[in-house]
Amino acid sequence: MSDLAAIIGLERWTGQFVFEAGGAPWDPDRPVSNLGSMPLYRLGQTATGNLSDTVFIARSLTPVPVGLLAFVGHNGDGDDTFDIELFADHDMHEPVGSILGEEFWPIVYDRSALPFEHESFWTGKLPARKRALRRAPVRPVWLPTPVMVQAIRVTMRRDNPSIGPFRIRMFEIALGHQVSIAPALDLSYGLRFRTTSVEAECGHKEFNRLPAPQVWKGSLAYLPNDEARQWMYDALEEYDLDVPFLFLPFPGRGVDWTRMCQLVRNTDPGTFSVVTGSHDQVPFAFEGVL
Repeated sequence: MSDLAAIIGLERWTGQFVFEAGGAPWDPDRPVSNLGSMPLYRLGQTATGNLSDTVFIARSLTPVPVGLLAFVGHNGDGDDTFDIELFADHDMHEPVGSILGEEFWPIVYDRSALPFEHESFWTGKLPARKRALRRAPVRPVWLPTPVMVQAIRVTMRRDNPSIGPFRIRMFEIALGHQVSIAPALDLSYGLRFRTTSVEAECGHKEFNRLPAPQVWKGSLAYLPNDEARQWMYDALEEYDLDVPFLFLPFPGRGVDWTRMCQLVRNTDPGTFSVVTGSHDQVPFAFEGVL
């Protein structure tokens, strides 16, 4: 896996999987079926935080190639973990891969960047107060090699079950595509602020703080024609401005995965350019889904 070449969640399969509880029933007002559909505010919630209640299964009518998965908008705590088991058949008799004991919140700080007194110096993880500010945190899982999958079983583990049930806004399933080159050096990213304010005559301001989506804008300056047209151009037609997909911009920097991986939609990127007879310049513009 290249450190700099972005992974884009193309060939998205989430909508064709049917989600069901793998143990006790989920909250009837927040059913497990919500994990496969938009909008993100319509979440799924387990009945409790006990292990017998925190399992779900996703099944497809036909096998599909899967290389990218993600918990979108989860409320996993600092030491909570998950297992993902992949099966080639509908009835889960043919395992083809597994990811076991992974943490919802991996390390996000390099210790060399923190003073000894910092609250995250020893763990390297986001502290609870910062995790609480994340409205829809994303925990991606990128498989080294895609596999043909028809069923997925996910087990979530509370380090302290008394914290309460798991909540997840979406469980994303895709093949995913890692582009063959890194973005051009003019890549820009940040937040589109939506917070509004009212200012009194004396200068005092009252604020209505709103979630701010992450935004990305850049270009792939020298992408081979086949990749530019058969992957990137086709994706614009398929996803338009309304269909969400995952974007993992710096896959080699594990410390940035939970900070920068987002479920995004296209915004108008502009037009492609022919650079040479065999290469195109491909612009992209993404905005995070709230």
